[in-house]
Amino acid sequence: MRRAVGRSAIVGIGVVLLLIGARTSVRGDLPSSPRTPGDVSPLPVIGAVPDFALRSLEGPGVRLRDLRGKVVVLTFGCSHCTDEPVAVVEGFGRLQQALKGRGIFGRKGVLVFVVRHPDRETGTGLRMFAARIGVDPYGWLILGGSPQVTEHLRDRFGRLGADGTPGPADTRGRVFLMDYAGRVRRVYTPETFRVDAVLADMERLL
Repeated sequence: MRRAVGRSAIVGIGVVLLLIGARTSVRGDLPSSPRTPGDVSPLPVIGAVPDFALRSLEGPGVRLRDLRGKVVVLTFGCSHCTDEPVAVVEGFGRLQQALKGRGIFGRKGVLVFVVRHPDRETGTGLRMFAARIGVDPYGWLILGGSPQVTEHLRDRFGRLGADGTPGPADTRGRVFLMDYAGRVRRVYTPETFRVDAVLADMERLL
C-alpha cells in the first residue's frame, strides 16, 4: 500500500510540473518579472517601451525602472498649449483624488505627465501649471528631458496602438496604462479616457 501511494504521489507531482511548464512556455515571449497580481490580469500586453531618464520638477532624475512595482498612468502634455485635451488633464486630477481615497496614491499607483515640448517650457511655467491643476508630487510626477529624448519617447509610445497594432507616432491626448513590469496594457484616447474605466483597469493590475 505504501508503495502504491508513493507512486501515485510521484505521478501527481509530474503532472503538476508539466502543467506549470506548459503555462510558462505560452508566456515565454514576454519579459520575465517577479510574480505579481498583475500577471493574471485579463488586460492584454500591448507592448514594452525602452527605459528612459527624465528629470522631475523637484530636481531628481527619474527612470522608468524606478517605477517598477507600481501601476503607472502616463500621458504627454503641454502646460500652455491651447489645444490640450482638457478632459485628460482634469481626469488626472480626479484620478489623483480617487487613488488617495483608496490609499494607493504614490505607493501602488503613480501618475506621470511627460512634457511634450521641453524646449518650449520653463521651470517657472511648469510649477505654475502644477499648482493650478493641484499636482501632488508624492504620486504625480511632471517629467521633462532633452528634446531628443522626449521625441524618442513620444515616437515609441505613440506607435503603440490601442489594439496592439502599430499606429501613427502621435501621443496628443493619449494616455498609457503600464503594469508593475513597465509594460503597456491599455491605451486610451481622449474619447475613451474615463476615470472610472481607468480605475477599474488599474485595480485589475494591482
